[in-house]
Amino acid sequence: MIKRIKDRAGLLIHSRTIHEFIENITPFTLEFIMAIPLFLYVIQPMLIVPEGFRGKIDIFLYRVYALNLMALAPVILLIWAFCIFVMIMKMHYSHTDICTSVKSNPIYMLFILCMITMLISVLVDGPTGRTLFGDEPQHEGILSYYGYIAVLFFLASMITDRRIKKVICDATLISSLPVCAFAYWRCYIQDSVMDVSGYDDHIPTAFFGHFNCYGYYLAVNIMLAAALFVVVKKKGQKLFYLITFAINVWMLNLNNTFGAWLACFCGFIFMIIAESLMNGRLMLRSLFPMMAFLAITVLMSIFWHGMLGDFFRFFSDVKEVASDPSHADEAGTSRWVLWKETVKLIKKKPLSGYGIEGIGSTLMKKCGTTRAHNEILQYAATFGIPNVILYTAATVGVFIRAIRNRKSLGVITFACLTSAFTYYVSAMFGNSMYATAPFFFIFLGLGHRSTND
Repeated sequence: MIKRIKDRAGLLIHSRTIHEFIENITPFTLEFIMAIPLFLYVIQPMLIVPEGFRGKIDIFLYRVYALNLMALAPVILLIWAFCIFVMIMKMHYSHTDICTSVKSNPIYMLFILCMITMLISVLVDGPTGRTLFGDEPQHEGILSYYGYIAVLFFLASMITDRRIKKVICDATLISSLPVCAFAYWRCYIQDSVMDVSGYDDHIPTAFFGHFNCYGYYLAVNIMLAAALFVVVKKKGQKLFYLITFAINVWMLNLNNTFGAWLACFCGFIFMIIAESLMNGRLMLRSLFPMMAFLAITVLMSIFWHGMLGDFFRFFSDVKEVASDPSHADEAGTSRWVLWKETVKLIKKKPLSGYGIEGIGSTLMKKCGTTRAHNEILQYAATFGIPNVILYTAATVGVFIRAIRNRKSLGVITFACLTSAFTYYVSAMFGNSMYATAPFFFIFLGLGHRSTND
């Protein structure tokens, strides 16, 4: 691959005209360039670890992550703009109609409409100091949401080469290991807990600002490792994915984010069903990661700290909500009352929502937090119900497309979809954030097309 890239770079450098330059950019070369921003993003957590081990203070370390991503933004946007330019020129030279190409892909059309409703919501509610870049700790303004969809998802969705996809997947998993080591060292050896929300119960958060956010990051890596373990053939690779899987599951139990644990449980069910559809029969190999996940949870619950108790408490909460929703405010660690208050706010402004962080002060007064802890409700409250319908339709559409093309779905694409599905489930119990949400859009995009597409 390196030799191929070097040879192609030589051709590009010696191109005499723009037409020749564009023609020398092969589909593989373009996909490789598109993968650079994704690669830079997924390795960022690993690059923060040295700062942490050097003993930087907690709040500074938390901001280093945000500042690093901000510093990358111009590079990512430059690469994105270059890729868009190359695609437009290739379509121009091949006499392909751009509008027809976009219309032929309903997923892109839905996401474009989703972005339009975001802009309308912001204009209707009026710009504020949070409109463009959001505020701490989320750092999610309209530019962030546009970046998730138009940059990260789009670039990832254009990649079909399985080797490039696998490099991004492996980089993500490799990056998660030093983060686990740092989270353990920071919490149990250095005896320091960083949680900007003020929650201090000696739970490892690494540098994600809240233990829930780290939990969602762990869930993405757990299911990515599990799916790759199931589908790869080489023993050395299987061993790597199994070790990575076990370490992240161990850390998730210490992290105590039950929403992420439950998302993984649902992710295993998705993985088993999806692989059965791909192969036309139930594959017993897909059951092993789920059994290992449950075994680690049980052992951790017995000998240290696991989430078996939270699992049984979940059923108690469901029963409480089902029997009397009006008196179940404590269910789901008070998420039920938070969701009810958010729904009340949505009913008052169902079409345009309240704008970026528009419901934060109201929720803080009533529930002690600024977000709904449910991304679907958060999108509806922020941008309106039409927006959340478009967003959900586009997201679900990617999975429907995969089901229709299941016979030709590549194994790496399958693993990316498993990881994206797991995050989507975890999003029903948590908040989006600049440090975690992009992983969903990256892997959702990587699951959009297979090699034969």
